[in-house]
Amino acid sequence: MFDILKAKESFMNYVRQFDLTNDKIHLKLVHTLEVVRTTEYLCLYENITGVERDLAYLIALLHDIGRFEQIKRFNSFDDRNIDHAKLGVQVLFKEGMIRNFY
Repeated sequence: MFDILKAKESFMNYVRQFDLTNDKIHLKLVHTLEVVRTTEYLCLYENITGVERDLAYLIALLHDIGRFEQIKRFNSFDDRNIDHAKLGVQVLFKEGMIRNFY
């Protein structure tokens, strides 16, 4: 099982390295936190608990993690510059950041 509080803390530690005064970075942070909040609601409504709930939470938290680096590099959400999903894979798995979330 994942430690949800640790995962959120790790996510926030990662995001703090970016310029939170940048409107796009701020928007992406707000978006992610809303996706997490919606996921929490859906799990409660659908009675999803345990590891399934934790996994849903982690997916919500990390679903757009590559966007932060994309915005830092290009100040854009345009995947023609660079694929944010591939950046997310690089950050989480090639750089090993996924270990911070469990």
